[in-house]
Amino acid sequence: MDILINERSFVGQARYYNARNAMRAMADTIEALKPTCCGGQVLIHSSLVHRPFIEAQALSLWLRSEDHTREDAPIEDLPTQALIGIILDAFSRGPYIDELLADIAHLCAYAEEQDLEGSALAGAICLQGLLVSLDGCAAFPDGELKVHFCQGDDPIKPHEVKHFTSPRSARRTRRRYVPHKKHHPARAKPPASPMPLDLAYDPIDDTKRAWLRNPENPAPDTEAQRLLDCAEPGEKQFYARTYDRRRRIETFYEFQPDAAGGYHGYPVPMSEVLTAEVVRRLRERE
Repeated sequence: MDILINERSFVGQARYYNARNAMRAMADTIEALKPTCCGGQVLIHSSLVHRPFIEAQALSLWLRSEDHTREDAPIEDLPTQALIGIILDAFSRGPYIDELLADIAHLCAYAEEQDLEGSALAGAICLQGLLVSLDGCAAFPDGELKVHFCQGDDPIKPHEVKHFTSPRSARRTRRRYVPHKKHHPARAKPPASPMPLDLAYDPIDDTKRAWLRNPENPAPDTEAQRLLDCAEPGEKQFYARTYDRRRRIETFYEFQPDAAGGYHGYPVPMSEVLTAEVVRRLRERE
């Protein structure tokens, strides 16, 4: 899943004294979304660097005028420097969102703007990506956006676009893995399946489970969390797969919501994965 920067959210809302903070917020938002993107890239529109950033000044002028690569930069500036590098690299080499959509017949409209073909808004639907906007643009408030869109000869209809302007909202969209005690390998009893990946969380109690559910806390870098981040959706469940190349063994996992803000998981036979289509999508990742 790709992250798309909304070029139309750059409308000159930054000021000289807070321009770096505005870009830092966008950089932190993108960093918070990356775990759920499973290796997707950050995409920009070809017009992005020409959009107004500080009043009438284009973003390109700010990028060239700022010292973004200081070796003594504080650690909180590193995501900003990384984002600036991504934008400059993407601008010099592409691919641009509008280029990727050039051969796709589509219509796109949002609010009062009717001709948004080739925009990041259209790209978020066509490419099934996540849209990130620069904070402070009244037309793009934080949260899902309702965009009217159609492809080919389909009728135009509303689509929900996952949209973020702050790292806080980006963190809250991440599914959180929280082990369930009935699936612990040392305590699981039929019909509960033992979940060997839960051992990475030992020792665990209710206090730690509450901490894991809190989106303001960093999620541990465990295999269970990484599988959940990139899991394929079913109905209310999510599914993931691992493959041992040496032994040629595949394992499927089902993740269930726990009704308290978390998900727990356990291995399941392939026959219990929701549909053959989900199995196919999981295997295509190999």
